[in-house]
Amino acid sequence: MPRAQQGVGGARQPVIAPVNIAQTEISDTASLYEKIFSLGKSIFSPGIDYTKVDTAPIVTVVAEAAGAIAAGDEKLIELALTYVMKQEEYYLNQHSVNVCIISLQIGVGAGFEMGHLIELGIAAFLHDIGMTQFEDTANLARKLTQKEYEEIKSHVTVGDTILKKINHGLSDTIIAAQSEIHERMDGSGYPSGKKAIHDYARIIAVADGFESMIHPRPFRPSYSIMDVYKRIFEQKNKYDQAFIKILVDRVGFFPNGSFVQLNTREVGKVIRQNLRSPLRPVAKIIYAEDGRQLYDEEAKEINLTKYPTIHVKKCFLEESEK
Repeated sequence: MPRAQQGVGGARQPVIAPVNIAQTEISDTASLYEKIFSLGKSIFSPGIDYTKVDTAPIVTVVAEAAGAIAAGDEKLIELALTYVMKQEEYYLNQHSVNVCIISLQIGVGAGFEMGHLIELGIAAFLHDIGMTQFEDTANLARKLTQKEYEEIKSHVTVGDTILKKINHGLSDTIIAAQSEIHERMDGSGYPSGKKAIHDYARIIAVADGFESMIHPRPFRPSYSIMDVYKRIFEQKNKYDQAFIKILVDRVGFFPNGSFVQLNTREVGKVIRQNLRSPLRPVAKIIYAEDGRQLYDEEAKEINLTKYPTIHVKKCFLEESEK
């Protein structure tokens, strides 16, 4: 039984019934991603009357995503990591969608049953809803001042108020977990500085930090995947190490959809992970040693676990970076 069955502040069971994966129909992963994104557009905007927000579509679309990831669909996580929208006004929306998907990936790796997986996904999707009131500040093309940073931290309290307004079908655990996303296991987080943090919040904290760093912001470029992991590992006392390990195992150091330059000078696109060898994925070679782009019939797959002398020298999320 996953530890996440314990509610925040007391034992609780999820209020959302489990979903039969076999009944979850997903014909097009890209369409599912767009569906989640479109739903976010109707939620992550200032001026919305949250008392009128219907939670049924949220439950439905998160259940679809959870079912797809639990069934082994790797395209969703690829989109969450490699698809970057240039329009800054959609940053909060896309960040919320991506954190939801990454959190679900970790939850599947942790062995959560479907009811808890959906609850985790909803908490992740709504985790930054309080930021709708601070987007102008968050999107400034410079590093925030200390005063601005302190002000923006109140988005947690604002989010708690919003979630209570739309508490039609949401469990108390989802609402309470939102308030712990920015807490840290060493007590250095906010708003309360607590160390006892619910598993949902621990997972979302890892997903939130990871997603924030792999994508660019107005005041900085994106970090490389290896730099992101390095920064997370350096804060090992703040995050749950078990969930970091699951992130590494399931997403990999070289995620699906990313491009890798090998020591052979070939460039490939990562298409599969080797769960017990995160540094040695399966890649489809698309550029030859001399830089020539290969035709489809020339492209080959290479499983790095079978070639010990070949390794990745560089990883980038966009082909244009190579």
